[in-house]
Order: sequence, then C-alpha cells, then structure tokens
Amino acid sequence: MDHILIVEDEATLRTSLVRCLQGQPELEATGAATLQEAVAALNRQSPNLLVLDVDLPDGSGLELVPELALRGLNVPVILVTAHLQRFQAEFPDSANVDVLQKPFEIAEFRRLVLERLVRAKTGHLSSAFTVADYLQLAGMARRSIVLMVNEGARTLGHIIVQDGAPRWAEDQLGGGEAAFRRLSMLQCADVSCRPLDQPIAKVNLSGSLEKLLIDAARHADEGRRRANSAKPRARSSSPESSRPTVSPPAE
Repeated sequence: MDHILIVEDEATLRTSLVRCLQGQPELEATGAATLQEAVAALNRQSPNLLVLDVDLPDGSGLELVPELALRGLNVPVILVTAHLQRFQAEFPDSANVDVLQKPFEIAEFRRLVLERLVRAKTGHLSSAFTVADYLQLAGMARRSIVLMVNEGARTLGHIIVQDGAPRWAEDQLGGGEAAFRRLSMLQCADVSCRPLDQPIAKVNLSGSLEKLLIDAARHADEGRRRANSAKPRARSSSPESSRPTVSPPAE
C-alpha cells in the first residue's frame, strides 16, 4: 500500500486532501500541519509521495526536502502554494517535482498523485534534485551534512556543509573551490547525503553557499562560451567554396 504524507497547515484543505486519497484503493494518507509534525511522521513511516505546502507556521516547507535526502528517500514531491510568484525562484527545477497553485481542483490533485505514483513504480523516477539544489536546501535549513556525488558505482567527490555553510570540497582532481565548482554544477550525477557526525577541524572553503554557487555558475558559463568560440565557423558559400571537397578519413 502506498503511503502519502500531506503537509498542509490549513486544516480544512488538509482534511479534504487526505479524504480524497483515502478513497483510492491501495492508498493511505496522513496529514501534518507543521514541519515538526512532518519530521515526526517521516520517523514513523517513509512516504511513497510527499505533498508539501511551502509556507508553514514553523518555516519553509522546502526545509523538509533535506530530511528526505538524509533518509535516502527519492520520492515524488508535489509543492502547493498560494504565493507562486513569491516562492517560484526557490523551487528546484526537477522533473520529479510538481507545483500546484492554490486554489486547485481536488480532481486535478488526485490525478497528479496517481500519475506520479505510477511513474515511480515503472522506473521513470528521476533524481529529485541536482547537486546545487541539495546545497541550496542545506544552506536554507542550516543543516550539517556530507553530500556524496556519484556516477553509478563510481564516487566523483564530496562536499561538506556545516550549519548551512560550506566547509570542504574534494573530488578526483583536487580540493577547495575548484572542486566545489566542478561538483556543484553537475546535472546528472547521483546525489546522496548523510548527517555530519562531528564538526570538522580543517576547512578548504570559505564564504557563503550562495556566493560559491554564483561563482561556480559564472565559471561554467565562461567555459561554455570559450568552447563555443573555439568551434570552427561554417564557410560562406562562394563559387570556389561550393566545389566538392574530399575530407580525410577520421582517425
């Protein structure tokens, strides 16, 4: 039986959403009104899908996403909000995350939940967030984590965040800000994280996560521009250039 956790502080809406899913076969739904209640619910039972109000009494609903990662849960997430323009910049760009703007139709909500559950079961569930997404969420929630970046069974590197601040980055080519830039801009890597057991004594990163991510994005853009400028330009058509040429065999 699939378990749906609905985190919504509006009691009437929360009750309606729980009831509409309880009527579906092989589904059970539980509700939580605050982040604290949601964390307690995660400790009791892992959900197959999370419905998450962004604006909660005790913080941003997005703070719950690192809790999923720390538990090794990669499940569909449906974000609901009445303030789409206010929070849209904070929403991760992921095929595994959907956004519903309040008010919405109950039938639309039920259809989306069932569709995402089917996709997860048929193996079409993508990684919920990129490396940069996880870093932003860890900074927002002021978490202390070790973020592992992998490609299949191969470890690419790791980044340590302590109390929401970057402290260490290391990959196969080195460490420090260069390693942070290489790891944080990866789009298709497998990402997992675990709690940081104890404060680290040695650091090779300084500044805020926001600044390091902005610098990493800038370096990535500059690298793409250099690569594009280095590509040979197509020759313009002319009587001479239109004559057929024979290309050497590829080596």
